[in-house]
Parts: sequence; C-alpha cells; structure tokens
Amino acid sequence: DIPALVNSFYKAMNDDFNAPMLIAQLFEAAKTIHAIAENKATITALDLTLLKQEMASFFQDVLGITLEAGDNSEALNAAMELVLEMRKSARENKDWATSDLIRDRLAAAGITIKDAKEGTTWSAK
Repeated sequence: DIPALVNSFYKAMNDDFNAPMLIAQLFEAAKTIHAIAENKATITALDLTLLKQEMASFFQDVLGITLEAGDNSEALNAAMELVLEMRKSARENKDWATSDLIRDRLAAAGITIKDAKEGTTWSAK
C-alpha cells in the first residue's frame, strides 16, 4: 500500500519533525523497493511514480541527503554487464576458477552478485 507508506512519511514529520520515525519509514520503503526488484512484489506505475517522487523529496528536501550516482552510473552499468557476461561465459565453459575469482573480487569491492533462473543481478553496497 504505497499511499499508506507515503502517508507514514508525512505522519512522522507532523509528529514534531520526528526524523528517527521518518528514517524508519524510509527503511520500510526500501524493503518494499527490494521486494519489487526481486519480483516478490509488484506495484502500479502510478504507485511507482508516487514512491519515486516522495522518496526523493523526503531524502533531498527534508533530510538533505543527496545521491551522487551522477554521470558514472551508465558507465558502471555497462562495465558490470561486461563483467557478468564474462562470468557467464566462464560458467558455461565450466571454468569455475575464473567464475569464482570474478565473484570474489566483486564481493571484495562491495558488489554482490546473485544468480537466479532469470539471470544474474548485481547490487553495490
């Protein structure tokens, strides 16, 4: 229920600018976002737009937190696609040493990869 979740952000602010409560609610929203990303939940396009707008507003305008993905996010995505393709090729050729090396080096850099039936995904910490 995205509208109720967003309403909880405002409820926290209306409770004498209760920033700890707001942060807790933003973490709840993050759980929802992760469930959606992992195909464990779905939301409508309208709810997605609402969630994006409100999360950005509360992080940036209320808490003053800005994300600095900037210009390099497309480059990082392209590089990760290449690395994951190389790992997939190694796995298909049963080159487990190379596959494990790629996974371990990414993990050491704070990047987690997850293999699933639908393909391999990655996330940075």
